[in-house]
Amino acid sequence: GGEQQRVALARALVIEPRHAVRQALLQTLRELGQPAIGVATALDAVQLLVEEGERIETAFIEAETSALPSFELIEFLAHNHPRVRRVLIGDPSHIQASWLAEATGEVHGLLETPCNEEVVHRLLARMERVPYGQTIGL
Repeated sequence: GGEQQRVALARALVIEPRHAVRQALLQTLRELGQPAIGVATALDAVQLLVEEGERIETAFIEAETSALPSFELIEFLAHNHPRVRRVLIGDPSHIQASWLAEATGEVHGLLETPCNEEVVHRLLARMERVPYGQTIGL
């Protein structure tokens, strides 16, 4: 069906427990020409990466709800899928949370919510200029 084909094309992975937020970001990415797939849990993300890891270029990881172990997920990606650029999504107050300091060096970008197409586009363009081995300092 259409969903399988979408997975095969996906270059961006959105990991976000809240359905509405996930759908909104997926829609934005697709409008920007980034085939994207969304999952609700870290486990789903890990399973998808095992199957599709070669194709995924960017992972958008939700930073604020306790439903998602964001930091562990970032660690997992950094060690097992170092080619995947890691972007944290969240409310600015959550993004600056203390645990984020630990993730410095393992995060390539920050996406503050709520975000619009222009913000997402700018972030993607900026990340394309960051060499793979390099991350942003927060």
